[in-house]
Amino acid sequence: MNVEERRVKIRAFRSMSEANEQYAAAEHFNQGKDYLQTVLVSVDSIGALRSAYPNYYLDVDEFLRELRTIVE
Repeated sequence: MNVEERRVKIRAFRSMSEANEQYAAAEHFNQGKDYLQTVLVSVDSIGALRSAYPNYYLDVDEFLRELRTIVE
């Protein structure tokens, strides 16, 4: 997530090991860049995000709106 540009980049992975590898690489790349945040979530569907991460950004509705806008 780029908080300065208010952008979210989403990537889907077929396996958790691949996701964890890419997460570690992104964390390394983003080190020292306070405006970038690396986030890794795991759910079966976007709809499941609400129940799995109810406090995500303290406003899951706003996060879901942003996510849907980006995905569409």
